Amino acid sequence: MQQLTLEIVGEALFSTGLDAQIDTFSTAFRRSAEFINDRINNPFKTPMWLPTKAHRQFIGNRDRLQQIALELIQTRRHQENVPLDLLAMLMAAEDADTGTHMSDAELLDEVMTLMIAGHETVSVTLAWTFHLLGNHPEVRHQLEDEIETVLKRHPPSAEDYLRLPYTRQVIEEALRLYPPVWALSRETLRADEIQGYPIPPETFVLVATYFTHRHPEFWSAPEAFNPDRFTEAETAKRHKFAYHPFGGGSRICIGNQFALMEATLILSTLVQRFDLEPASTHPVEIDPTFTLRPKGGLPMRLIHRSP
Repeated sequence: MQQLTLEIVGEALFSTGLDAQIDTFSTAFRRSAEFINDRINNPFKTPMWLPTKAHRQFIGNRDRLQQIALELIQTRRHQENVPLDLLAMLMAAEDADTGTHMSDAELLDEVMTLMIAGHETVSVTLAWTFHLLGNHPEVRHQLEDEIETVLKRHPPSAEDYLRLPYTRQVIEEALRLYPPVWALSRETLRADEIQGYPIPPETFVLVATYFTHRHPEFWSAPEAFNPDRFTEAETAKRHKFAYHPFGGGSRICIGNQFALMEATLILSTLVQRFDLEPASTHPVEIDPTFTLRPKGGLPMRLIHRSP
């Protein structure tokens, strides 16, 4: 799933499939994320200028990621027929006051953010979705019925997205139970208090998405997998911040609709062709390293569905 979503991000945002770089990017990203996660949670941090083995490996992985992104930028600067994609828009953007364009360093930051955020969260969501469907055949059968009725064995297109409400509800329920961004950080603007605990201004607080999504005050049977929670009628009843896999307010993820459409179309495409069943009966553990991944991967059996 990670390789698939990275290829989609490349095609959709940068007009290139990233075929040759997918394995390198995926490996370097995962190892970098593990290093950063360990460093965040370690109260005793050695300075990065010390040439330890862990530091050297992280710097090497970071440089590999940046080199892939920089090659995209440099190739585009020398391209004659420039496609109208997000990278073209970023390169054409001008500062409102000075009229200057982004430097390569500024473009590098934007491209890196889009590549990482644009593929990792969707791939994790799809992995958890297949895990949930593999353990809930009644939901899978209802999903298959909708896909067969709406698509009539044709590949889904962007126009089909709104015609697949139950498929989208399955994705949204997977995002509730296993939000890839399992916590959000915010900075307080002024002093506040929560249940008697004082919070000073300019303090970083964590909003625990994972626990909010499973809080019994907002959800009945919160541990159960039930896509019917996301019908229009049920959604209208809830507090607007009981569910926030993409954040909320003015800083909500700008790619949320892209991600939901992408995940819905991928899911419907694969369900048309395969039944996915868990390859092991062992409980799946969560791995909250940056994103909420299934620990050790999530092997599944693909059983081809007869036409």
